[in-house]
Amino acid sequence: MTIAERLESLRQAWSLLPSDGMMAIVETPNRLWYRDDHTAMLPFFHWLPDELAFAYSQFSTRDNFRELYRDYTAGSKEHFLRRGRGMSFHEIEVAIAPTYELKIISSLSQIDQYARHVSDNGKHYKSTLRKLFPGIHHAFFDEYLDLVIRKGLAAQTKKPDDSSDPA
Repeated sequence: MTIAERLESLRQAWSLLPSDGMMAIVETPNRLWYRDDHTAMLPFFHWLPDELAFAYSQFSTRDNFRELYRDYTAGSKEHFLRRGRGMSFHEIEVAIAPTYELKIISSLSQIDQYARHVSDNGKHYKSTLRKLFPGIHHAFFDEYLDLVIRKGLAAQTKKPDDSSDPA
């Protein structure tokens, strides 16, 4: 889906839920993660502007990916954008509500039998993200978004303090 389509589907799905309903987001690559091991198999691929990511895709080790994006035309651009480059808490906030107003009730990373193996670098990276964004639920910092959000009462009642901003 394009970002506009994804935002609209999130809005519609959320609006269809009853007041105590749950939305599951499963096996969705996290755009904040430093490496894309899902689509392009390239470091920092999710972070690049669209046109640069398209051009950089030529360096992918993934067969039937790098060959698809040689000429930047309207058709190839749309195909590329529809492949997706992950999702982050930003889409949830834009489409539904700020994350501090949402009740995240579970994450697969909390359940041992479903938790993905995370390298030491990945653990350090996730720890860094948690420090940078202390008001965001830790499930939004896993390599893949695997979480359930319950509609209804919020997890927090006020906006998190931004005093930890390192800038």
